[in-house]
Parts: sequence; C-alpha cells; structure tokens
Amino acid sequence: LEGQGYMTAIESAIIRWASTQNMIKTITATTNKTNTGSIRVLEKNHFFVVAETESSLHWYHEIRI
Repeated sequence: LEGQGYMTAIESAIIRWASTQNMIKTITATTNKTNTGSIRVLEKNHFFVVAETESSLHWYHEIRI
C-alpha cells in the first residue's frame, strides 16, 4: 500500500478537522530520520522540522482558521 497517498489523505483530513476545533492551534509529530515515507507525508501537508535528535525529527504544523 506504500506510495498510494493514503497517509497523505488521512493526514490532510486530520488537519481539516483540527481547523474546525477552536482549542487546537498546532499539530506536532515525531519521525525517525530514516523514515522517508513519513517525512514526505509531513512535508506534503506543510509541516516543518522544529527540532532533531540523533535519530528523530520533530515536526510542527500551525492550524490556520
């Protein structure tokens, strides 16, 4: 099922839902640096890296209303 866009679509739907919730201002995520599939999904949904460790990337997405 890899490469078919399912996770990108699901993440996009979560972002759309979060934008309807008054209390949600940001979404964060953490990925392993070697997980290129997850990195691509986050980048496609306009997340950006805010921190990193030896093995992980920490991502941020601001909800726009």
